[in-house]
Amino acid sequence: MHPITTRSADCKDCYRCLRVCPVKAISVKGGQAKVREESCILCGRCVLECPQQAKLIRSEVYKVIDYLSTGQKVVLSIAPSFPAFFTKVSLRDLLAQIKSLGFSAVEETSVGAYYTAEEYRRLFIKQEQTTISSCCPVVVNLVEIYFSELIPNLAPVASPMIAHALSIKERWGDETKVVFAGPCIGKMEERGREGKVDAVITFAQLEELLKQGKEDKNSRVSLENEFYWETRLFPLSGGSIRTFAGDKLVNTQVETISGVENCWETLSALKKGKLYTNFIELMACEGGCINGPVMDHNRCIIQRKKDLIDYYNKFQGLPKKKFLNLTENSLIRNFKPRSVNEKKASDKVIREILVQIGKFSPEDEKNCGGCGYNTCRDKAQAVFNGQAELEMCVSYMKEKAESLATTIVNSTPNAIIMFDKDLRIKELNPAAKQIFHLYSLEVGEILSDYMDCEPFLQVIKTGKPLKSFSFYYPELDLYTKHNVVPVYGCKEKLYLAIIEDISENERKRQKMELIKEQTLAKTQEVINKQMLVAQEIAGLLGETTAETKAALLQLIKHINQETERE
Repeated sequence: MHPITTRSADCKDCYRCLRVCPVKAISVKGGQAKVREESCILCGRCVLECPQQAKLIRSEVYKVIDYLSTGQKVVLSIAPSFPAFFTKVSLRDLLAQIKSLGFSAVEETSVGAYYTAEEYRRLFIKQEQTTISSCCPVVVNLVEIYFSELIPNLAPVASPMIAHALSIKERWGDETKVVFAGPCIGKMEERGREGKVDAVITFAQLEELLKQGKEDKNSRVSLENEFYWETRLFPLSGGSIRTFAGDKLVNTQVETISGVENCWETLSALKKGKLYTNFIELMACEGGCINGPVMDHNRCIIQRKKDLIDYYNKFQGLPKKKFLNLTENSLIRNFKPRSVNEKKASDKVIREILVQIGKFSPEDEKNCGGCGYNTCRDKAQAVFNGQAELEMCVSYMKEKAESLATTIVNSTPNAIIMFDKDLRIKELNPAAKQIFHLYSLEVGEILSDYMDCEPFLQVIKTGKPLKSFSFYYPELDLYTKHNVVPVYGCKEKLYLAIIEDISENERKRQKMELIKEQTLAKTQEVINKQMLVAQEIAGLLGETTAETKAALLQLIKHINQETERE
């Protein structure tokens, strides 16, 4: 498993990791940036620089806990840069905390650096060719992947971590578990390749692990700290040279280089036969291991360097440690080429890809680096290899967005006018000219010279947006609906008016209102007529009813009189 993973949910399309990666070992798909394992040199910059902390370091703490909880012999090999990290506790308290976790012993990896330095001294005396130090796993990765022609120049010597693990197992037994703690992510990959170390954790992971222990300040841990070791300077740039070669060398015999870019430059020169020196110490981190990716970068490198030198000076004048001899063969290290063979796109294909992102000529290739690649052509090559996306080009997306915005502005039937606090027109679209055609509006002219600016003045005065405000321009017989808002983020105060011509709808509305009024009036007229008819009918019915009643009463009276006579 690769030491660096990506938490996809937190990856935010920023391409920061790609910009800082010295070998561009990042692929972007669907806006997600992933580490390309086969190309990664494990410098750790992506982890250090990710603003969302989406790049994570794999942890082997669970292994350490398992070793300790099962009662196995476990020895901690702590990198000599530790004084620059653990600054809040004394050495004695740090050892007490480590002891409380159950470690059998703690030793500085400087023990292994002694063996490595001795082998370097032997190689230096031979002077058969320019030798490149192989202590830094990132440098080894850089050579194996990108400068495989220089593998014969790599010192075929075990790193201090591996040499120390061999020493520990020689003294404590092969069954002893060796745990390395340091500032380097590359050591995790080295552990997997060499197989001598059982677990690798970072200083930060060790710090978290220590919180689980119960501190016993009276306990003692075997730390090889009572002797003077020049190898304690290995974490500093030039430290290994000072250890094996001393201070009497002529400057042209050895070179000290730190920083991946500087290492790349040096290896390129050596590959081309332009560099002549006996020994080159290459360290991927600027200034050495004290500037590793998991060091405390809230403290400047000068402070970290001082912490280490102060620790080193404490042992000045003490006798040198006598080390157990290791066989020369046990320190031999082999390297293998791991070149990444990627297809090279033809110039025609590169040009076709560039055209897709609006790069029609070399003059269009801005090489701004916003996408993370050094040049537009590098980015096009990455697109060809499926490692990048067209949309990563900042200028292309900006132009595309502006083009889309311009298309929308120019195509909308609504008038769009941008003006300042003095009502001076800054921008306007074709629809604005068409709607207000009688005014012949142009950029730079004052709106108040042509029209009633009540809606605009209201927003300028209050600073508050005006939404769906209906306004009538009588000279144009124009009905409108205004949305006027302040524009933020500009150097000067600007305002944007979006004016919709609602004249047709308004006239339809007015026509419908007229029809409604006429219909209501006609209806009322009909009702009134119906009432009159009803009243007339009622009057006639009343008259006939009265006459009928009178006739019937007369008939009844006559019948009654006839009956009485009989």
